[in-house]
Amino acid sequence: MSASSLKFSDLRVTVQPESLGFKNTSELIADSQSRQWLGQKNAESAARYGLNMQQPDYHLFVLGKPGSGRRSLLQDLMVELAASRPVPQDLCVLHSMDAAIKPIILCLPAGVGRQLQHAYLDMRKWLLANVADSLNETAAESNDNRIQKNIDTAFVQVQSNLQLQHDAQRHMEAYFKQMQSEVEFCLSDFLRSDNKNDHWKTELQHVLSIDRVNLLIDNAELTGAPVIIEENPTVSSLFGYLYYPLKNGKSHADFSCIVAGSLLKANGGFILLHIDDLLSNEVLWIKFRQFLRNLSVHVELVSAVPNTSASVFLQSQAFQTNVKIVLIGSAEDYYELQEDDPELMRHFRVKVDFCKSFLASEQTYKGFSVFIARLCTETQLPHFSAAAVAYLLEESHRSVEHQKYQSAIFADTKALVLESGSQCLVRQGEVVEVMDIEAALHARDLRNNSPELLLRQSILDGEILIALSGSQVGRLNALTQIEWGDCQFGTPACITARTFPGEDGLLNVVREVDMSGPIHDKGVLILQNYLSALFSHIAPLALNASIVFEQEYAGIEGDSASCAEFYALLSSLSNVPLKQGIAITGAMNQFGEVLPVGAINDKIEGYFKLCVKAGLTGEQGVLIPQANHQHLVLHRDVVSAVKANRFAIYTMEHVMQGLELLSELPSGMSESGHHSGYSPDTVLGHVQKSLIGFRRACQMTQHQHKVEHRRFPSRADK
Repeated sequence: MSASSLKFSDLRVTVQPESLGFKNTSELIADSQSRQWLGQKNAESAARYGLNMQQPDYHLFVLGKPGSGRRSLLQDLMVELAASRPVPQDLCVLHSMDAAIKPIILCLPAGVGRQLQHAYLDMRKWLLANVADSLNETAAESNDNRIQKNIDTAFVQVQSNLQLQHDAQRHMEAYFKQMQSEVEFCLSDFLRSDNKNDHWKTELQHVLSIDRVNLLIDNAELTGAPVIIEENPTVSSLFGYLYYPLKNGKSHADFSCIVAGSLLKANGGFILLHIDDLLSNEVLWIKFRQFLRNLSVHVELVSAVPNTSASVFLQSQAFQTNVKIVLIGSAEDYYELQEDDPELMRHFRVKVDFCKSFLASEQTYKGFSVFIARLCTETQLPHFSAAAVAYLLEESHRSVEHQKYQSAIFADTKALVLESGSQCLVRQGEVVEVMDIEAALHARDLRNNSPELLLRQSILDGEILIALSGSQVGRLNALTQIEWGDCQFGTPACITARTFPGEDGLLNVVREVDMSGPIHDKGVLILQNYLSALFSHIAPLALNASIVFEQEYAGIEGDSASCAEFYALLSSLSNVPLKQGIAITGAMNQFGEVLPVGAINDKIEGYFKLCVKAGLTGEQGVLIPQANHQHLVLHRDVVSAVKANRFAIYTMEHVMQGLELLSELPSGMSESGHHSGYSPDTVLGHVQKSLIGFRRACQMTQHQHKVEHRRFPSRADK
């Protein structure tokens, strides 16, 4: 049972530029006109299903990490599907003299609402001019006849200019008939009066202005269903409002002051919202939940002047809608709402889940290359050579830490493309090359890695005690990752263990001072139980032991150091020194099997950089779980050092394999795992000897206490 040494070819996924089939991405411009759902087939299928579903309560909830393309792809798909759908009707609000506080709601074919507005304005001008001519006649009877004729002509003309369907035609005929009777009544009062003056024009203008048309939704410019992207939703912007303009110092409102919100504008089509925007406004969230119950928009009353009231139109107005909602949020938002608000989530029966990675293939490499070509064209940056695209593909694997999967967070790739393109422009290159990408990555490190540099220098200066060579007892370097905002890096941490006879068992010092998290505590308990199982044949164990993360002041979480803690404990028990040049990471289960850990590349590279600064000796390396083999996408400097035998990367499947590597002694574990006893010339044999000695020491101490107790009984015994 021994750890395996990895070859340099196992440490990084390599994409051959020749396999991509182009010299640079300018050859792919023709293929880059449309945005692709790269690696998101399931999400695309769910999105198309949801957007095409006409039944209620099949709104879409889009899950995924920011930068995965969830918004842009959904927006493109909504535009695509909306183009093949009919244009929704215009929505007009007409004043009704019979019910001043509730106007007439009229739906007209797209474009007819605008025609109605124009026809009404033309009728108003024509009627005012021709009534004035009629009043200049000398005979009252001829005035009445001509006025009546002008009125009839005006209202017939305005209706003949409109192309309406039967229902709309019937509503408009009734509306214009009512309006005509009001105009006739206004002028008849004037003609019957003996005191003729010029107030007739003011009266007529007043009547016509009251009955004007408010075109709330104008779809004349649309060629398909509407698509609304709501960037900054508020109660007013989403649901509309009725504002109160100031007239002569007083707040006044009527139906003409209704302003449509996004939900009305999206009627018959799609609207895209972000759940964070809704949840950040409690009132907006309440109204949104109410809207989902009946799809009815209630226009809010908003006064232009605080603490004022309107004399007309005091009722809020409700409008029925048929809109498909696309709600973007995180997986945490989705499952939290599933748990806390199932009534809301029953309206979002279509889950569109954007994955953060996808299986790499020749086809996905091609799609990735087309994405780069499209990005270069949009940003007017130099195109990328095949070698540069291959490097970006390798970085895509690295960002998800997997040799078989690519990252679906294309925002990260976009940022690297922009930075690399800028580096190319600085050197006045025609095509982005690998050197430009490396320069961009180096510049990024210089902007972000000051905490890493400070910590590494503290180790080199001896302020933080980390041994990189030789062998020591009860001491080992564990690989850890530190995250400080946008700075993430790996670094070694010194773990020490001390053991002596006693009955207190294993003491986890960081836990005792509340500096460890539950996952770390779980890992320590597992190794304690595994240790007890290894030596169950001499149970109970007479052991006092302590494990410490030396010079750790920020707290510990995670179980990736449990293997290192186990080795330090065995070293202390056996008095067998362990190699200090090999740093360890790995979790373990109760059977001693080594489990994979996260951030494996950062951990290895952080230790490698420290060893480079201190001086590579050829004896340094790392010991990692075998299951992490497929997660290795290491920097080319590490690969070169391994190839030159100046640095080593070992893998283990069982903790005993790593124990033999670090101690250069047999572990003592048989292949069958039988624990009846261990050979004395093995690590476990040395531990067994120490534990037996501890037990004897405890037995002697207990016997001595009994003797002293008999010789000097306590007062209670007397």
